[in-house]
Amino acid sequence: FFFNDTATTEIYTEQIVGSVRCVQETAIMCLDSSGSMQNSWNGVKQAAQEFLQKRAQISPTDQISIVTFSNDARLEVQNEKIDPQVVNKLTYIGGGTDFIRAFEKILAFLRQKK
Repeated sequence: FFFNDTATTEIYTEQIVGSVRCVQETAIMCLDSSGSMQNSWNGVKQAAQEFLQKRAQISPTDQISIVTFSNDARLEVQNEKIDPQVVNKLTYIGGGTDFIRAFEKILAFLRQKK
């Protein structure tokens, strides 16, 4: 999931339809915390929290990992139980917008998880 200032609230809060699963999954969220998000950061966190609330209802055994990025990328939440309050750990970074760093961080995480 990729949240930045060009997405709309409807995308964030889109209803998720799921089925019963036996396999634990890890959702990865990638959140833009660059300078352009300064006035939107609380909204991004709220949207992420709403998504996690829905995900926890559908699949409470899943885990969440969250990458935030600006000039650099940070893996701020790694393989934690899905809990909407986890967004309180996220910090606004500010700075430029380097999507490549975000995707590199996600790829490194996925390679490590294999």
